[in-house]
Amino acid sequence: MNKKNQNGFTLIELIVVIAIVGIVSAILIPSIIRYTRKAAAKADIANARQIYNSVKTLLTEDPDAYNSFYKYNTTKFDVITTTESGSESYRLVVVCRRNAAEGAKDKVKDAQGWRGGNNEAKGFRDALNENLGYIEAEKARSMKLTSHKDKGETNEWLICYRENDPEHIEIWSGNVKGKWECGPAYRVYPSPEKEYTNPTR
Repeated sequence: MNKKNQNGFTLIELIVVIAIVGIVSAILIPSIIRYTRKAAAKADIANARQIYNSVKTLLTEDPDAYNSFYKYNTTKFDVITTTESGSESYRLVVVCRRNAAEGAKDKVKDAQGWRGGNNEAKGFRDALNENLGYIEAEKARSMKLTSHKDKGETNEWLICYRENDPEHIEIWSGNVKGKWECGPAYRVYPSPEKEYTNPTR
């Protein structure tokens, strides 16, 4: 008698394969997510460093921009930052901001470049927007790590300084929605917060 050819998988074989795939997925997916978030955080820190260096260069080379940067700024927020070395709190002055949504979702706002803050800071903002050599628009705009557990989606770059130490310039990520409207969420550079140095969530 000829043996019948068996095609395909048996039910037990299918169950075993599905179980193996499930186990492998449960192991790999969290690792992939962590790797992706760490890569995004590193990209944001690099972009924030570029913005920071551009601001410092502009303030050094353009006295009018320097005066505008520090003149009568009243857009202030009390912030708390948490880094690997501990927490600190201080008052932060926000000079201007820029839409950082991936792919420039907000075309109108993004077209305005750096904006916001006090009217007195307009000179600094205009100088920064006019000197594209200071910041490559595409690279400086993009924010990779846009999802945060506690503060929702951050989609703004903020150029700031400490009220009690004006020479201490900082670049923050911010949110234009809810209680974080136009305000800071996380310090990205220098001394990035743990959300950027250890983005495990």
